[in-house]
Amino acid sequence: MDEYGETLGELWGALASVKHYPRPIPRNDGTPEAKRARRGVVHTGYVHSAGIQVSSSNPEDRNHSSPGGSEGSTGYTETKPTQELPAEDNALHLINRVLRHLLYYTQPLNASPVLDLRQKCRMVSQISELKKQFVAVDDGGLILRVEGGVSTGPHIAIALLEAKRRLVVDDNKPRISDECLAQMTCEAILARAIPAEEQLGNERTIVLNATSHYVCFLEFNVTKAYMRRLMAGQLPSESLKVTATHWFDLSAVEGRRGVLNNIRGLLGMAMDRQPQQDVISDSEGVED
Repeated sequence: MDEYGETLGELWGALASVKHYPRPIPRNDGTPEAKRARRGVVHTGYVHSAGIQVSSSNPEDRNHSSPGGSEGSTGYTETKPTQELPAEDNALHLINRVLRHLLYYTQPLNASPVLDLRQKCRMVSQISELKKQFVAVDDGGLILRVEGGVSTGPHIAIALLEAKRRLVVDDNKPRISDECLAQMTCEAILARAIPAEEQLGNERTIVLNATSHYVCFLEFNVTKAYMRRLMAGQLPSESLKVTATHWFDLSAVEGRRGVLNNIRGLLGMAMDRQPQQDVISDSEGVED
């Protein structure tokens, strides 16, 4: 703590908030506790409340849903937030603390340019041929500040950040739901539609998917040909390729090391401002 200062303390505090679940309130109504031991029952698709969780964004969109709703998909679990912040905000608070700490200690003091955090952003793209407007709102992201501080020039987008509420678990393995993937795909496409001077010049969009104390890095390969056909109101003739790392557990040393390695990769990509072969890394390989 003395070596890394308050950013590390904030990180551990945010991690504790995400992982903490309240103990049941003991009964005090005079009812004796049951003496017979309960038999363990295994329920298919059940995930312990202290385990992995994930969902789609925008808690405002779900304010009218029932508290115990399961979203109609096997493998979803939902617990009530244990802090004042909604579950998704707790996850966003944690990943912001993690990124803030890593960016502070992986870059020289007063560096320019500098990789920095940004607030959430609303992206809008108009396809006139279809008379349609596409809108996406992320939860923040990483930008390259060319002058290190407040700059009059455009900042360069490096990665998007998307926080989720619950994680879909199938056969004890986490995965990203179709709904979440569709949302991040829309964000990745609209990120490629921003002015050219605000992009790195490659055909990639990196999205950090943060849920509870788990982080996954996704790389969307959105080519110029794909964007040309889409903006012309035509169906793209090629598939949109997505590559993802495994989930990194921020409560484990290996998980934190994996996040650090990927942030270093993004930092190197940002500073070089050139396309690279391997932007995201995973010690166990990648999943398509």
